[in-house]
Amino acid sequence: MLSLGGHQPFLYNQPKLKQTETENIERWENLNEAKKRIQALSEEVTFVQRQDISLFLLENSSLIPLMEAANSELRKYFTQENFSVELKSGEDYAPAGELVLAVLSQDELCKSSNLFDSFCENWWFSNLKLSNGKLCIEIQFV
Repeated sequence: MLSLGGHQPFLYNQPKLKQTETENIERWENLNEAKKRIQALSEEVTFVQRQDISLFLLENSSLIPLMEAANSELRKYFTQENFSVELKSGEDYAPAGELVLAVLSQDELCKSSNLFDSFCENWWFSNLKLSNGKLCIEIQFV
């Protein structure tokens, strides 16, 4: 309680936010955090269709930590290669689309295939179900 010059006490009551307003603020904070994480990811992985991929990740935000982890794990196996991600759609992909994270390898087929197999066995196969069919990881020879 605050008193102003001996007059009636002045109560400074900040109006309480309604539950839905609080939820909206949390959503905006989460949205801003997701945008920052997508931006950071796009600095490490080439987004072929930048805007489409960003929107897809915002709509499927559970893929963001999976993409971050996949990028980190792949870099343990492919230290020199570049990576790209592309949003694919059509009859061979999930109805809403699917992200394809590609290792762009210039190494010989046998070496890269063995590294990719190790990555899959040691990390991807145990995390694959987290993608809900919306992320594919592959190797492309360039």
